[in-house]
Amino acid sequence: MREQERLSYLLQLSALCHDIGHGPFSHMTENVLLGLGAKISHEKIGAAIISNKLNSEFKAFHDWDIHPKTIGSIITKSVEDDQLSICAVGLISSDLDLDRLEYLHRDLHYSGVDNSKFLPTFDLPKIWEIKRFGESLYFELTEKGISYSEKILFLRRNNYQRIVFESNHMSATAMFEKAMYYAAKSNSWIGNKIQEVVQIDMNWKDEDSVNENFPKIWELYGLVDYQAINLLENAGPNSKYLIQRIRRGQLYEPVRLFKWQELHYLVKQKILQLKTQKKAYDVRRRIEKYIADIAGIDDLHIVVDIPQLKLSKPLLLGTIGGQTLEDLSALGSFFSSDLIRQYKLEIFIDSQTDHTSKKKIFSTIEDLFKDGNLNTAI
Repeated sequence: MREQERLSYLLQLSALCHDIGHGPFSHMTENVLLGLGAKISHEKIGAAIISNKLNSEFKAFHDWDIHPKTIGSIITKSVEDDQLSICAVGLISSDLDLDRLEYLHRDLHYSGVDNSKFLPTFDLPKIWEIKRFGESLYFELTEKGISYSEKILFLRRNNYQRIVFESNHMSATAMFEKAMYYAAKSNSWIGNKIQEVVQIDMNWKDEDSVNENFPKIWELYGLVDYQAINLLENAGPNSKYLIQRIRRGQLYEPVRLFKWQELHYLVKQKILQLKTQKKAYDVRRRIEKYIADIAGIDDLHIVVDIPQLKLSKPLLLGTIGGQTLEDLSALGSFFSSDLIRQYKLEIFIDSQTDHTSKKKIFSTIEDLFKDGNLNTAI
């Protein structure tokens, strides 16, 4: 009984704290920092906050052998020998984790999409069972859990199609990230902070490393959204232009969208080589400049959104009888290989671009992505 209660606390605390390290605008800001070469992630920053700033808050859980570093190791997936904590990692970070369930609920709610297809949350305990194999504990999906998982996979696919890869969303995201990129190149306050954070390599488990680096990190990550966007708006003319367009809802318009099957095989090979955010960002900026130069415009007025493609891995979620979700579910097998069919690469341009430049942009895009001459740009 005590073991079950400890696991319950581990899961609740990890779920509450796992995103505490996010900065303003969440993944958009983090993507830019990683694109510029940053070595830290929001998980490591969150673990540093929990381990070094929340000690008094965790005193109530010491009798359960739960300490700040315990939760930090769960959210960074660096647990070594605590079997209950290793078990908790599976529900906090996996193919079917609590984070995904939460953001799907939230995205569907705020986008106005019907979320009645979700199983009521009070039924969640019927989805998993805990099994012991030797000294180790694992979560297994029940028969009801297999059906629930299929619903979640379907909703995740729908989420990508209707929200994540929706053109207005992609345009606004790409414009914001480019504004932050320009700010990082400026001598503004936020530009200097971005460059400072990019250079930091903090060990969240080392108190001295945290004491030295965390105050510098927090100057940027501690900003709330409106503070960050105001600072970006005052970080130079290019950042200001993009942020003001976003504020007014004047998003760059889509000029060409490519699905995976429309791309030349040489382009597909290049996309699959973009293993890091930094490589992806470098390629995007070079393509934007190449297209802009041919069209005779400033590359401020064009954004190329090339998402990294992470090929699906088998759905190795354990189920009753020692099999995996992919073994028992035809839908599970389908969804694990469906990500590539959802992939979209899109190019956006400023609506104020003149007709002649638009024609040049379109023909250049076709040459790069459909005819396979991408290497001429990068």
